Amino acid sequence: MSVHTFLPTRSESQVKADGEAVHRQLTALTRGQRERIDAIIDKIRRRQDSAPQGYAVRFDRLAQKRTDGSDAADALVARGQLVVSAGGRSRDDARNVLRRLDPTYDYAPIRTPDWIVRDADSIVFTAGGRAAPNLRADIAALKEQGITAALNPIVPLGHTIKGDDLPLRTEVTAGSPGTPLTDPAQRVRVAVVDTGITPELRTDQWLWPIPRLLENVDLLDVLPTPGDGRLDWFSGHGSFVSGVVQQIAPQCEIRVYRFTTSDGLGTEKDVAEAMLRAAQEAAADGVRLVINASVGVPAVDGIAPVALGSAVRQIKRDYPNVVMVAAAGNNGDTEPMYPAAFPEVIGVGALTAEYDAAPFSSRGDDVDCSAVGVGIVSTFVEGVMPPEPSTPQDDPFIADYTFGKNAWALWSGTSFSAPQIAAQVARLSQQENREPADALKVLLDGTSEQLAGFGKVIRGLLAGTPAFPPA
Repeated sequence: MSVHTFLPTRSESQVKADGEAVHRQLTALTRGQRERIDAIIDKIRRRQDSAPQGYAVRFDRLAQKRTDGSDAADALVARGQLVVSAGGRSRDDARNVLRRLDPTYDYAPIRTPDWIVRDADSIVFTAGGRAAPNLRADIAALKEQGITAALNPIVPLGHTIKGDDLPLRTEVTAGSPGTPLTDPAQRVRVAVVDTGITPELRTDQWLWPIPRLLENVDLLDVLPTPGDGRLDWFSGHGSFVSGVVQQIAPQCEIRVYRFTTSDGLGTEKDVAEAMLRAAQEAAADGVRLVINASVGVPAVDGIAPVALGSAVRQIKRDYPNVVMVAAAGNNGDTEPMYPAAFPEVIGVGALTAEYDAAPFSSRGDDVDCSAVGVGIVSTFVEGVMPPEPSTPQDDPFIADYTFGKNAWALWSGTSFSAPQIAAQVARLSQQENREPADALKVLLDGTSEQLAGFGKVIRGLLAGTPAFPPA
């Protein structure tokens, strides 16, 4: 990759400070802090239960087992929701099947937006106050009839949440990245399916070409009190990912599709619909497309996400030249994470700045390639972190820190490796006038270097930050 003079640079002293911060992030990601993460999830669940309906996703925690019988991380699922693989049935037919399971309870289908051209493969039903054990019994009964159904998992909170690995402030010097190419023959788009884009219009020219719409701006600061100055959990994630894309592919378009409400919560249905919308809008605009989904969710009760699987298959069938890229996950194990684990999607793992395996990165046969994901620097949003004030009793105690206008941040995770691959595919597609699917092949065939469990090692994208213990 050629050197761009607009890319952010840091002073030697800032890199030193950032290296110490990265060491703390890696500690947070890899220290086995199950109790701390559980406490954060429960805190978020309480926030959601008390939030206005329009800002909230009500969810439950369900115990899970691995295939070897050991305990796995709890699944987080949308309360009272069921996803049914309809197998060609209409909504009414599928609803009647559910009614026969329990005539005393009436499932209601959740409306799918009209702009999605469905293949009637999956339908999401809401079941109000129906408890998880009853939903699981319904799933088992449907399975006996040859119908696949599953709970509707929360994405990305349950398996992207990284405890105390929060974005950290850094200082950079950066030029203007310029503007995307508008010649129809050169237009290539990266769709960022994420938490949305900051409504702030930066004065440093970064992120400004990205359209802001009512449905795609990041809510940023809603809970527990709107405008309290504290960023909600996962606020700024989409803006950070968008900045990663812009650093690598500044002449490509970026479109952001928000699938979350506050605290970065959404369901697999929401991710599926955002991906479908991105594909359909790019086709309507006559532009080549790469989709980046820095999200990941495991199979719940051994069932891969039904709606998400339907969406990626539909995109691959209807738009075969579209490339879908997803983060492999931050579990540090080989548990498949979706959509990265679907064969239609390119799963991306994380490497250190030295191109070694990042200890937190998920790995395995579903990981097609990897890029640096430790100490990545990118654009961020205005506000105060952490999302809730620390108390002296908290372990660890995290002092408040503020991101100002035109903020840049330091963050680690496979969330930030994936958009590098998506952006490089888009850049090659634009520069070599190839379809994204062909550009992906060029990228992967361009290296023979592999790392066990991490696929092809892709060098020369973003440098990341070497980690070293505080002095």
